[in-house]
Amino acid sequence: MSLLKTFVIWLTEPLHLIAIFLGLVFVSKKLRWSKLYDKFSLIAIILAILSSQPYFSDLLLYPLEYGTEQTDSPLTINSSPDYILALACNYDSESDRLPEVSKFPECSMQRLTQAVITHMETNAPIIVTGGNFLSDPEIVYAHKAKQFLVSLGVEETSIITISKGYDTLTEMRAVKHLVPNKDISIISSASHRLRVKAIANSLDLTINFIPVDYLSGGELTPYLSWPNANAFLAFQRAIYEYLAIVKYAVSKNHSLALS
Repeated sequence: MSLLKTFVIWLTEPLHLIAIFLGLVFVSKKLRWSKLYDKFSLIAIILAILSSQPYFSDLLLYPLEYGTEQTDSPLTINSSPDYILALACNYDSESDRLPEVSKFPECSMQRLTQAVITHMETNAPIIVTGGNFLSDPEIVYAHKAKQFLVSLGVEETSIITISKGYDTLTEMRAVKHLVPNKDISIISSASHRLRVKAIANSLDLTINFIPVDYLSGGELTPYLSWPNANAFLAFQRAIYEYLAIVKYAVSKNHSLALS
């Protein structure tokens, strides 16, 4: 994982942001900057309240996970895709004491499990991607993903392993040469829907997006609840994804300007 990505993930965590603004509150008080003290205090309070409320996270995630389209659902899986692509998420490459199934986080588990379900329904081969972006550089994500799929009963001959890629863009680029003029069902977290479709469009890939790993229920009716850790996680997921969309749009426009 790149240092920039690691930093962005750290920075978008609500508790880290709150701590930063509380630090600025402390500094501005010591330096007697009364106007900045009031502003930083207000920002810290608002951020703490909003990021801990599940409803606010639901509002942020709704355009990402649901949007206005009604076709992005496992219920509308292409009945005959040529390939199924389960994009990489993460894997604990450091712990030797955990059972293999516990080394895959929720996002990886849901993507790979859905890949097996889709394979059973369509009989299409599964593509797993992801290089050595893990903590242990000797371990390749795609290899571990393949081993897990085989343990769930998928035949090795039905799995295509591409040991490349460290994020959504590089993984989809890595499989482009395999799927020209082919229909591909891409499985990823629901919040990645807009970015996956934008990347597919730029690569001229014909895809059907299968969302998993939802962090919101899609309900927009206002409600209040006690602060909880899930709200912080959902808030971070939403902020990170919006930044990723902006980064991709800027890099794409920059590339077009240079070409």
